[in-house]
Amino acid sequence: MKPAPGVEPRATHGSVFIIVLWIAFGLISLTIYFGYSMMYELRAGSNRVEGLAAEQAIDGAARYVACVLASLQTNGLVPDPANYAHAGVLLASRTQAPQQNGSPRFWLIGRDTNAEPTGNSMTFALVDEASRLNLNTASSNMLFHLPWMTEELTAAILDW
Repeated sequence: MKPAPGVEPRATHGSVFIIVLWIAFGLISLTIYFGYSMMYELRAGSNRVEGLAAEQAIDGAARYVACVLASLQTNGLVPDPANYAHAGVLLASRTQAPQQNGSPRFWLIGRDTNAEPTGNSMTFALVDEASRLNLNTASSNMLFHLPWMTEELTAAILDW
């Protein structure tokens, strides 16, 4: 049976369907690609916000230590740890109440590296956690240039 004039045979309807499927597949692929791209942008933005919050926490800890040291009655004395918060100090903004999870905290710990260790000697310093030395990957030159390191201790650490 011949098709009527102006009507295409049925075989072309199947090829149109395949072309539409390929176009739909391409559009879905683009949508997934852009969705993953936005997900990575969201993660990058979140990392930036967390980095800025960490910088603000460092500034807040430095201001707190400056305030503690400025409130001493006599210059040059080490403040008594019973008179100020020094362990797990919770930082919060002025407009928000401090939350238990997610709010930055800091600790004041340390010792005087220039004096003989005694029970009362303390030092105040801000130490960046990224500047710590990894003993698993440290070379002998890196270890030996520490102020308190001896050749014997360097060799023992590297042997271990």
